[in-house]
Amino acid sequence: MAKETKHAVDDYNARQRILSAGVDLFAEKGYGSTAVREIVARAGVTKPVLYYYFGSKEGLFRSILEYARSLTKDVADRAWETAGTALERYTILFDSVFEVAAAHRSMVRLMYSLAFGRNQDFPETDLASFDHPFFQIVREIYIEGRDRGELADRDPEVVAFSLYALLDFCVCATLTDTQNSRPELPRQILKQAFDGLGK
Repeated sequence: MAKETKHAVDDYNARQRILSAGVDLFAEKGYGSTAVREIVARAGVTKPVLYYYFGSKEGLFRSILEYARSLTKDVADRAWETAGTALERYTILFDSVFEVAAAHRSMVRLMYSLAFGRNQDFPETDLASFDHPFFQIVREIYIEGRDRGELADRDPEVVAFSLYALLDFCVCATLTDTQNSRPELPRQILKQAFDGLGK
């Protein structure tokens, strides 16, 4: 039983190392410029191990996207499932986004490369599936808060786009080494926005 447990842990560790190496290298060099040999060298495994878990370089890329999607969903679900005022729920959302982005900077760089990069030869990707849950939750939290009388009556789409833009800035701030990346920034920005939404 102990051997089986160790084997499962070793398998998990190898898979995670490959995922991490793939994220880092795709973010640094782009997809097309990253060779499988570089990924396995950084992960400390052999090519057959990568092919066993992911099938191919594109299979690894798709698994990275699924991991990013699961991170996005977890953060969105946490805010949506939490009881409280609109400001309390948005605070959880902003804090969670900042925390996850700070812990996964290479993933953030990779996602921005996918969205805005040119000539990097990434496989076709549906980026809307990452943004949609956040936008919808930001919008619905506002509507619930407005209907409870917590917030002023504004256009839900405009509010959602405005708060989503602030969320995007908080994510971008994690990529810098300046004071813009300080952890309290998301709450300060959110509070400033709510000064204009309050009744």
